[in-house]
Amino acid sequence: AFTGELLWSTGIDFSNFDAWLPVIYGDTVYAYAQDMLAIDPQTGETYYKAPKEEIPYEFFSPFGIDAGTVMDTLNRQLILCSSEYIHAYSLDDQKINWTLSDDSGGRFESLPALYEDKLYVKSADYISEFDLLTGELLWQFEFPTSVAQSNTPVVSEDILAVTYYNQTYVFDRQS
Repeated sequence: AFTGELLWSTGIDFSNFDAWLPVIYGDTVYAYAQDMLAIDPQTGETYYKAPKEEIPYEFFSPFGIDAGTVMDTLNRQLILCSSEYIHAYSLDDQKINWTLSDDSGGRFESLPALYEDKLYVKSADYISEFDLLTGELLWQFEFPTSVAQSNTPVVSEDILAVTYYNQTYVFDRQS
């Protein structure tokens, strides 16, 4: 049962950063806040650190995502997100498999959604589908106007749904 006992607490250098969204996978907490950290959840000790010089990071608030991490368990890779970059980081090789930059469709406005081998991400102008193994753009829908909102898409086997400004868009994934 949940005891609520505090295991550890530590400061993290956020510099110009106001949100931190880690993931837990196996026996590790992963976080991307300028540096990518792999942390022991029991002790708070850092297993390893990939500095921002190795994994580009860009912060743009208040309109883009600040930063976050999404776990791709199928391919054992972390999807590391900041306003201008999305990286697929291999847990096996501890290196970047591919990178999307904001020129792939505008400043990223949400954490991505994953379904099987696809990644869905919203920018100020588009909702896009990318291949999780290669980062290749597979599909894109351009919104009628550019609006900065942090609304994460939701995806299932059959549909992709995203809220944009005052509309909800639902797309058929099967046809």
